[in-house]
Amino acid sequence: MTAFFIIMLIISVLISIVLGRALLKARRQCMKTQAVRPYQLFVPTLLAAILLLQVGFFSAPKMLDCINLAADSQSFAQVQVSKKIAWLGILTDQNQQLYHYNPLIFKPLAGETYSLRYLPHSHYITTVSSKSDTSTNSSNTTETTAAGSTASGDLTSGVQENKD
Repeated sequence: MTAFFIIMLIISVLISIVLGRALLKARRQCMKTQAVRPYQLFVPTLLAAILLLQVGFFSAPKMLDCINLAADSQSFAQVQVSKKIAWLGILTDQNQQLYHYNPLIFKPLAGETYSLRYLPHSHYITTVSSKSDTSTNSSNTTETTAAGSTASGDLTSGVQENKD
């Protein structure tokens, strides 16, 4: 699933580059007063807003996760999949947290519990195992989550810690 993340990173960066070049071209046309119609004066502003959203929500989190992927520092979570499963590779848990996965490799089932290893900023899943496949100790899972990133703290709220 790492290759899927890298492919999506490349696509996201290419979209950002195309938007940036379009913004520069539109700005040059406005500076030379080559805008024929009045709405063309607002094109650079619109492109700047779209570029800001693209970088802020898609490209930057993936670039930050490149460091986590290289250092093999990923977050862990036990997730019970909600009934809303998107076919675009987006998994939603009961806490409405979104995770991205490769739909060609992984087919989640609604109501099933999975142990996920994911990248903390962009929430791309790198490793998945079904709860029935693993024998995870709940206190062990809590310790791993506490040592992981900040985003996974509320995902393990359903995990009970044994103090016996």
